Amino acid sequence: MSRPHEKLHERMRKHPRKHRATLQEHLPKRKEFRRAYLTVRAKFLVAVSLSIAWFLFCTWLALPWMHDVARLAGWPAAILTVGGIALVPGLMNAFLAISLLLDRRPPRRMFDRYPGVSVLIAAFNEGPHIARTLHHRGILTKVRESAGQDVDGGCGQLRARAAEALV
Repeated sequence: MSRPHEKLHERMRKHPRKHRATLQEHLPKRKEFRRAYLTVRAKFLVAVSLSIAWFLFCTWLALPWMHDVARLAGWPAAILTVGGIALVPGLMNAFLAISLLLDRRPPRRMFDRYPGVSVLIAAFNEGPHIARTLHHRGILTKVRESAGQDVDGGCGQLRARAAEALV
C-alpha cells in the first residue's frame, strides 16, 4: 500500500534542492498575524505580574478554606498547608502558562536530510525479525548480537591471560 507522501519523499531524495519548496507547500499553513514585539524582560514582567494577580485571586478564593484550617490547627498551619497545596503550585503553573503563551517560537528549519538515528532494542532472539521488518520498510538496519556473548568472550580471554600469568 503506497502512502501519498512517499512519492514526494522519493523525488526529494533524488533532487533535494529542487523539491524543497514542494515540501513547504505540503506543510499546513499557519495564519500569520503581527503581534507587538515584547523583549524578554517585558515578557518576564508581564508573566510575573499576571501570575501575582492570579495568586491574589486564588488567595481570595481560598480564604474560607484557610479559616476552616486555622480553626482546627492555627493560622501558621493553615497558611503553610493551603499555600503549599494550592497557592504556590498555582502561582508556578500560572507563570509557566503565561510564559508559554507570550513566547513565539521561530519557524522550524527544513533540512535536506536528517541525521541518522541509533535505536537500542532489548529483544531476546528477535533481532533478525526486527531487522527484516525494518528492512522491508526501507530502513538501514544493523543488528548487534547479545551483549552477554561479548561479555562472556571477554571474560574467557581474561581467564586465559590470568592462567598464563600463573604458569
